[in-house]
Amino acid sequence: MIKRKLFTLCLILKEDKVLLQCRKHAPFAGKWNAPGGKVEENENIKEACVREVYEETG
Repeated sequence: MIKRKLFTLCLILKEDKVLLQCRKHAPFAGKWNAPGGKVEENENIKEACVREVYEETG
């Protein structure tokens, strides 16, 4: 049985702007991306988005 991982990509919009961050670590260092990451076990997608945005942006 293959265990699959679920990830989020959280798009934060304000008026005509989108929140992006510049990645600091390989393999995509220097590339721009929206905050996001792995959904933890027993966590729904909305909770994961809120947690990841807070962890990555403070």
